This record gives sequence, structure tokens and C-alpha cells, in this order.
Amino acid sequence: MVLRIFVLVLGLIAVLSAPASADRDGYGGGGGEGASAGLSSATTRALTRTLRRDIANCLKLSPVYRYDCYRK
Repeated sequence: MVLRIFVLVLGLIAVLSAPASADRDGYGGGGGEGASAGLSSATTRALTRTLRRDIANCLKLSPVYRYDCYRK
């Protein structure tokens, strides 16, 4: 029980601290003045296409195996 509470608190701290660290200038390297803050249209389309295809493939599996499929 104590371990479960510890894991939940640790996860909550990680989630709440992520936006704060992402706001720092240059975080993640390669940024700077005039740098694009997002993905290009081509990258966004490719990522969307990949996610849709992979999720569709996972939905074809038996419900028992879907969680493992989504994780990969």
C-alpha cells in the first residue's frame, strides 16, 4: 500500500513538473531565436498516419493483447 502511494505521488510530481521544465529557454537543445516551436506539416502528417495505422492494427487484436500493442 505504501509503495502504491509512493508511486502515485512520484507520478504526480513528474506530471506537474514537466510543463515547468519545458518552459525554459533552449530546453531540449537546438532552439533559440527564430527557431520553429513545432513539427513541420510533413512530419505531423507522417506521425498521424503512423499512429492511425498502428492503432488500427492494435484494434484488430484480441482485447487481451491490445495493451501490449499500444505500448510498443
